Amino acid sequence: AGLLVNEYKARCLNQLLHQEGINGTNVDERLAKIQVRIDELRKEKSHRVQSLADIAKKYEGEYFKEHEMIKLGWDKLDECLGKLDRGDVTVIGARPAVGKSAFSAQIGLQLWMQGLRVGFFALEMADSQIYERYLSFTSGIDMKRIRKAIKFLGDEEKKYEAANKELENFKNLWIITDANTVDDIRSISKAMRFDIVIIDYMQLVKPADRYKGNRAGEVAEISGDLKRMAKELNCHVILLSQLNRKTEEQKEPTMAELRESGAIEQDASNILLLWTLSRGNRDGKTKEERCDQKGIRVCKCRQGELGGAVFYFDGAKMFFEETNLDLDKVSTFHQTKEAPMFVRPGKEE
Repeated sequence: AGLLVNEYKARCLNQLLHQEGINGTNVDERLAKIQVRIDELRKEKSHRVQSLADIAKKYEGEYFKEHEMIKLGWDKLDECLGKLDRGDVTVIGARPAVGKSAFSAQIGLQLWMQGLRVGFFALEMADSQIYERYLSFTSGIDMKRIRKAIKFLGDEEKKYEAANKELENFKNLWIITDANTVDDIRSISKAMRFDIVIIDYMQLVKPADRYKGNRAGEVAEISGDLKRMAKELNCHVILLSQLNRKTEEQKEPTMAELRESGAIEQDASNILLLWTLSRGNRDGKTKEERCDQKGIRVCKCRQGELGGAVFYFDGAKMFFEETNLDLDKVSTFHQTKEAPMFVRPGKEE
């Protein structure tokens, strides 16, 4: 039986190494596929059949003692989620321009602070743009100043230098901006041994193979591949997803609005939805006046409970701060009040 298995592996390997049609236009794509296939051949896969008694004995000493607790870093959300388990997928859904990229970037930082190896796949931004976001909320200097200023004002130079020194310590927070396919993400994540993989965002990921069906089927394939990757690499995947634009911005979204496929909802262990409750006034004197209010709802949690939190979002520094406000009360107020949602300087509310 062992000889037959090895003969099969040898035949498959020869076929892989002698593929025709490899040229300068597709060599990277073919290399990624060959690497994945070789990894599959190298594994000795077997199906595990265990009784509940065997499982109970296996995990008997693993509870009610110190063990790995992967947390997002915000009390209310972590109370709902419990912890992030390896092999699972957490989906964060939001409409365009709500702040999901800034939210995920802050999550990456807070997970790194727990000693985890974090891979942040930023598929719609350049590395300089990611750096500007981290520099802004690390230094406290407004994003507008970082992008446009040509001279330091006041104590900005000291803040800038201190923030850069701090960012230079983030050696286990890896930023990847040029991985476009599931195979790319899997290969890099395996080589770098990431504990956490953050993907911003799902609709920009291409499937492992060229899919000839409809877009919903393609997204379902990507979602399933990323779920299998999480289990295979024993990491936790945080996957950002856009929502449909069919509802008004201030209305609380639902899982049914996850764009292009219900498979995202099925594959995810946790689903968090992010939306804008109210806009702040950048010229406001207090934090409450200056910051946007964001609602974040835990709509699905296989191993925890449903709930949510209200956040202040300082767009100038790309920073989210959890509040003690009751999400249900605040959300109901903003959806029923007659006053316009947007408050601009010089105009009446």
